[in-house]
Amino acid sequence: MGLAYLDAWSPKLRRYTGVGTSRKDGQFRVFCSEAPDQGAVEIEVAKADNFELPAKRLGPFRWGTTDIRIVLRRALTFPLQVVDSESGKPITHYYLRCHAASAPGGTPRGVRLGGTHAEGRVVVDQVARGKNILVVIPGDQRYPTSDVIEFTATDRDPGPARVALTRMSPLKVVVRDAERNLVANCSVELIRPGTMPVPPQGLVNRRGQEECSSSDPGVRFAEQLSVAKTDALGQCVVYGPKGATDLILRVGSGPTARVHEGVSTGPDHLRIEVER
Repeated sequence: MGLAYLDAWSPKLRRYTGVGTSRKDGQFRVFCSEAPDQGAVEIEVAKADNFELPAKRLGPFRWGTTDIRIVLRRALTFPLQVVDSESGKPITHYYLRCHAASAPGGTPRGVRLGGTHAEGRVVVDQVARGKNILVVIPGDQRYPTSDVIEFTATDRDPGPARVALTRMSPLKVVVRDAERNLVANCSVELIRPGTMPVPPQGLVNRRGQEECSSSDPGVRFAEQLSVAKTDALGQCVVYGPKGATDLILRVGSGPTARVHEGVSTGPDHLRIEVER
């Protein structure tokens, strides 16, 4: 097998107290980084390329144990194609988030497999059996991040084969200052609101990311739909879902940014003027 990374967790001290890696033949050693009077420890497989990670820590084991055997199942893969929902043409530049719904700590949860994919196709790896989450994040801001796609991966049916995305509506934004002068090189974000207010800075998830989170399932942070900077004429174009009426524009950056609520998009190109 490939390289696996392991951590030792001490229930007594309630922290990690050892680390180790496997060899090509699968044998491994975990080295204690603290005094050995910490009691028995549990082994966590933190990373193992192309293998499923155990959902729970293994053990407990006492330091000096030499007969530990860990069995990992090879992770699944599936081919995926991303296309335009209206034309059927492939969307070739995108990133993915794909991980188990209740992923162990070492399972990749961030953006991966990014780049240009011929004919919109990619082979998704590191897929665990059971319930998974898939999110497609197009590099072209004219397309939205996909909805969170939940699927159950099995050996016979490892994952969805096709994701179709609908192009969003353009919104032309003109930014002026208090004296009605056009403002160049100004950041403009179009944001989908959540349950938390959008302040002048921070607490907004970038496209397809989970940078802001809460242990309260009722809390949902706002999400950035698209972002642009104004040109020399104080103009830029951002993109939002067709017919949306409750979007937010955040103009500028830092504590001096201005937040405009109740922004709408239409089926065609719209124009809005805002004050910086």
